[in-house]
Amino acid sequence: MLQNKVNIFFHFTLICITVFAFSCSKEADDKIVLPVYTISYTIDSALNPSGTRSLMVDKNGFYHMPLNPSSNQSFSRITGRVLINGKPNQIPSPVDFRVEWESDHYWLLKPGDNVAIIYKTYFNPYTGKLTTVELGVLKSYASYLVPTVNGTSYSNSSTGEINTIFGPIYAMKGDTVTVVGNLKYSMEVPVDKLFSKIIFDSIQRVTKFVLE
Repeated sequence: MLQNKVNIFFHFTLICITVFAFSCSKEADDKIVLPVYTISYTIDSALNPSGTRSLMVDKNGFYHMPLNPSSNQSFSRITGRVLINGKPNQIPSPVDFRVEWESDHYWLLKPGDNVAIIYKTYFNPYTGKLTTVELGVLKSYASYLVPTVNGTSYSNSSTGEINTIFGPIYAMKGDTVTVVGNLKYSMEVPVDKLFSKIIFDSIQRVTKFVLE
């Protein structure tokens, strides 16, 4: 009789241990390890019109940009980098982003203003040389408020590099211009084995130009 009680107690204890172990194993299997994404966003430089070197930077971190007096508009390329966990963002990726640019300076393009000069280059069989001819001037037919910086950038998936063009006009000489690059990103984070949630956030970087 005592032996039967011991056997019953042993079997009951074994069942409890088995159920507890299965429960712990199931909880461990169901636990989701959340990924960690570290986003690095930097503005590295504002380059001269030829893109060969940086504009001069003063002790306050302002870029000094000479304007071309023989041209209505001058240009500088703003370059930077966005890295995810220290690496360029590969596609497809649970992290998606873009950089939206804005400036505190605009200029007005009025009806009749020149927008661009159109040229055509062709091979001239009579001279054996490439020949370029002017086809005409493209003019604005309405008034437009023109931003001084291109609107949106996406990163190079191989290097993480981002670029945009800043283009003030000569009438802005003497002004200090603020350009803001707003990195808007989303991250897909799993909440269980079936569903994920999307997290949205942003990072701002400011670049200042002194127009000379």
